[in-house]
Amino acid sequence: MNRRTLSLIVSLLGSIYLGFAAISLYQYFRVAEVFASYGLSEAAQNDVPRIVEEVRRTFLFGFTVFLLLGLPSLIVGVGLYFRKEWARKAWLVLVLLIVLLHLGRLVVDYHLGGLWLLEGSLEVLLIGVLAIVSWKGLYRKHIVSSTAAS
Repeated sequence: MNRRTLSLIVSLLGSIYLGFAAISLYQYFRVAEVFASYGLSEAAQNDVPRIVEEVRRTFLFGFTVFLLLGLPSLIVGVGLYFRKEWARKAWLVLVLLIVLLHLGRLVVDYHLGGLWLLEGSLEVLLIGVLAIVSWKGLYRKHIVSSTAAS
């Protein structure tokens, strides 16, 4: 896979993460409406503020994580497109962190059941393939260019 194609994939991944960040933030502000859609009135929500706050905290955490993954991925994707050396190094580190994050999420979500496990496994598989392709393509190009410069 050439660097331009990889840069488009990385930029798309960053855009997806940013989209999930926007959805998380939107849901954060709509928690009361979500509970109301399940039949829990506002008065009942006031009786269980701890649950409402926990749900809000979860959406805020999701927003933060997706934003911290999305912005760097998008920036690095643009840097890879323009063949910047800093972007190559940054992506190799970032893709490892993303794999570790998805593996951690898979372990945490293990107890939620089969569907969550399947979804998490597919995420890890796709991100793992992207990491392998990234390292295979970008790391070897660096070795070749370093050897040629000597």
